Amino acid sequence: AMARRLSHQTPEQHPHLTSPTFDINCMDSIIIPMVDADEELARAIHNRQEEMSRRRRKRKCAHFATFFFLALCATYAFTKFIGNPLDMLRNRSNGDGSIPDIWDGDFWSGGNTGGPRDNDAWRHDGNDGLKMTVVNSLEGVWFPFFNAVMDDWDRGIPDALTLSKETVPYDSRCSSIKGKLKVCNDNYGDTQWKGINLITLQYNYITDSVAKMNDFYFQTRNEQEMRYTMCHEVGHGFGLGHTDEEFGNPDLGNCMDYTNQPENNMSPDVSNF
Repeated sequence: AMARRLSHQTPEQHPHLTSPTFDINCMDSIIIPMVDADEELARAIHNRQEEMSRRRRKRKCAHFATFFFLALCATYAFTKFIGNPLDMLRNRSNGDGSIPDIWDGDFWSGGNTGGPRDNDAWRHDGNDGLKMTVVNSLEGVWFPFFNAVMDDWDRGIPDALTLSKETVPYDSRCSSIKGKLKVCNDNYGDTQWKGINLITLQYNYITDSVAKMNDFYFQTRNEQEMRYTMCHEVGHGFGLGHTDEEFGNPDLGNCMDYTNQPENNMSPDVSNF
């Protein structure tokens, strides 16, 4: 287009032109700066992309460092305020190598046999006892024991508990639910515990709890022991400790007492409430 415009201009308009054609040098002097401009633009775009790439790399490094720091803080806080999970779940056995009966060695033992104020507690208004939702995430074989235990705890005297039941899909991992006690079962293997309860503490109050029944030790379906185990672990979920931790002592008649005869201790009694 520029060539066409120049070819139609007269020598009077451009004295350096002597004919309708134009000097190729004239065209070169016009085109070359345009090429330089394109190169400059491409260089600027490239530099901008490099700068953006550097910034993205810096952000990724910063995010990783932040995540790593928070993970360290969370690990420290869990270990300090809740305890070492490996210690809580470590395998233990009797001196002769046999499996401890029910809860020998669980982390609720020791120093938990005093009054209610010696144990961990849920927040409540202090007027009408503890109101609690207990979540059933069990397989069907455990339903009769869950329902029986819930009735026992809900109908206690004095009336210290008001319980509501909620049924959710089976969850062998037993993921906790904030503000609730969740009950689960699975074959967890030869863990040395038939039942276990885990709680989360925040500012010395319980915020959630899970109770696990280990099917590995109930393959013969001892119904008395299944109900006793359920009652005991649910009791821990309410914040209760043990009423006695000596298996050889006379049975106290409540499920928070260690026993070798679970049929004698399948329900809570007035001392638990």
